[in-house]
Amino acid sequence: MDFTRSSSLTLGERICAAFIPFVAIVEVLILAVTDCFNCCPLPKKPRYQYQFKDLARLADETRFSVNEVEALYELFKKLSSSIIDDGSIHKEELQLALFQTPYGENLFLDRVKPS
Repeated sequence: MDFTRSSSLTLGERICAAFIPFVAIVEVLILAVTDCFNCCPLPKKPRYQYQFKDLARLADETRFSVNEVEALYELFKKLSSSIIDDGSIHKEELQLALFQTPYGENLFLDRVKPS
């Protein structure tokens, strides 16, 4: 019995069948490497937008009027984004607001807001 004739696959089909696993491995490696370079922007922290009812509630709980609370909130937004726009007031931003200079030694700020 001739074993070379018992298979119905041709030589090209045998070579193709032998290399399919290697091609699959290379394809997986290429997809894994290209997925590493997938450029997705970092999600921004959601900023809370205060509504009028929030400002009114805050005004009811303090001695400030709604207009004063709104003005203070606008000043906070302006001050917190003067150097670094992240929604918080850093030492340098506070120093810039109080003394019109973003750098330098200040004993008051070093005690109030340590780095």
